[in-house]
Amino acid sequence: MAASPGNCPVRILHLSDIHFRAGKAWDSDPVLHALSGFIAGEVEAGLAPDLVVITGDLAFAGKKAEYDLAQAWLERELWPALSPSGAAPLDCDRLLLVPGNHDADRDKVDDVATMVQDGLLAKGDQNRIASVLKDRGQRSALMKRHDAYLKFYTRWLGVAQPLPLEEPRVRSCNQASAMHRYVIARPSGHGDRRRGTLHRHPAPPRQFPGDPGFFAQ
Repeated sequence: MAASPGNCPVRILHLSDIHFRAGKAWDSDPVLHALSGFIAGEVEAGLAPDLVVITGDLAFAGKKAEYDLAQAWLERELWPALSPSGAAPLDCDRLLLVPGNHDADRDKVDDVATMVQDGLLAKGDQNRIASVLKDRGQRSALMKRHDAYLKFYTRWLGVAQPLPLEEPRVRSCNQASAMHRYVIARPSGHGDRRRGTLHRHPAPPRQFPGDPGFFAQ
């Protein structure tokens, strides 16, 4: 990602809860078309974003077909709207995604994943959670629910998405950094334990696996 000139504001386009869903184009397409048109007007008025952030629920049920719809809209409507006429298109790596509970394919949460998740939640041991999530083999049962999401993001960026427990990133012109962490979130208000999701969330740099804030219940 190219750095912006110093002493400049960073403009962020924040979207959330789009919920792409197969079979619902008749309902969603007019709204999404109007949204991209509105954004294009703002961009032409001088409000071109430096970063696009979609914070949760890009899909409705974490399915591949839903991310195919999301990618088609991003490529054909939103991304062309983000640059003023005659300007170079915004780099693809200016899209930052944070998964929501609807970005988990609950059909992939099998008995093994449920037992592993329940065991980690019951123990509440931060170091044990960190150990499981760092190990590719151990975390595989928990991460299957995010297969379609991660493959979509990899296609979009053109780079495979690694899964470290802690990953510092620099995303803005003033070199402000953000950390990401994995959290097993206990569902609330639902009887289906399979609604629990394993997410990668922005976290303050001082939070590490041993900190109380690392484990969400």
